[in-house]
Amino acid sequence: MNFLIWNSRGIGALSFPALIRELKSNYRLDFLAVLETRCSSDVSQSRVRQLGFPNMELIDCEGYSGGIWCFWEHSITSVSVIERHHQFTHLQVTGSASCTWMLTVVYASPTSIPRWALWDNLSHLAPSIRGPWLLGGDFNGTLLFCERRSFATF
Repeated sequence: MNFLIWNSRGIGALSFPALIRELKSNYRLDFLAVLETRCSSDVSQSRVRQLGFPNMELIDCEGYSGGIWCFWEHSITSVSVIERHHQFTHLQVTGSASCTWMLTVVYASPTSIPRWALWDNLSHLAPSIRGPWLLGGDFNGTLLFCERRSFATF
C-alpha cells in the first residue's frame, strides 16, 4: 500500500485538485493525508469532491490554522475513526489482506502550549494500542535551534 502524508501549507491554489489527482495517479496512492489545509469548511467541501478519492475523513482548520484531511481508496478495506482532535486523527486501518493496524495523523500546533496538550493526548493513546501503529505528520518541532525561523521560546 502507498501512503502519503503531506503538509500542503494551504489548498487555495486553483491547481491544487489537479496536483492531487496527479500525485494519486503517479504514485498509486491508497491513502493521502493533507495537513495545514488553511481553508473554511464551505471551501473544503467543494475542493474534496474534485480530488478523486471515494472515502474521506476531514478535520477542518480552526480559523486558518491547521486542518487534517484523510482520503483513501477502495484498496483499503476499512478505516474507522477512533478519536478526533483538532491536532490529530486516530484511525484503525484494515488493508485488503485483512491486516489491521493503527494510524495517527498529526498536525501539531506551531505554539508550545497547545502542542503539550497534543503530546498528553498521544501518551494516553499509546497504552491502548496492541499491534502495529504508524504515527506521522507535522509535529512542528525542530531538532536543531538553527532550523527555526523564530527564536521565540518553544
